[in-house]
Amino acid sequence: MKHKVYFDEVNNIPRIDIHGRLEVEDIAPLVENIEQILKAESTGYLLSDVSDLPSYQIDRKTRRALQERGKVLGLTKIAMLGASPAIRMIARLVIKLLGGETAYHFFSEEKEAVAWLKGNRYEIQGVVRRNS
Repeated sequence: MKHKVYFDEVNNIPRIDIHGRLEVEDIAPLVENIEQILKAESTGYLLSDVSDLPSYQIDRKTRRALQERGKVLGLTKIAMLGASPAIRMIARLVIKLLGGETAYHFFSEEKEAVAWLKGNRYEIQGVVRRNS
């Protein structure tokens, strides 16, 4: 799989790095891997690096699969790193459709994304967007 789901030992957080186009067949294994890590680490946080995701490359079937499969994760906070304006729009839609109270922010710097996930607000300099 070209995408990577792992527990970032340095920052002590679950993470997904998307590389290239995200296809509908990628969703099930990605969600399963994320779910295993979240359960093992007893957290609802996720850092999602989408800086290598082409903005025009998420089709309707893939968005629908993200929505349907992502509901099982029970995420409470998602920090998105490197999202283009188009990806931000799609991410907002998918997160809203997941339901629940998932907080999310978009960041251009990994350090700030990690600080926000960990609740270290004093370290955050440039929050790009805040959900309210």
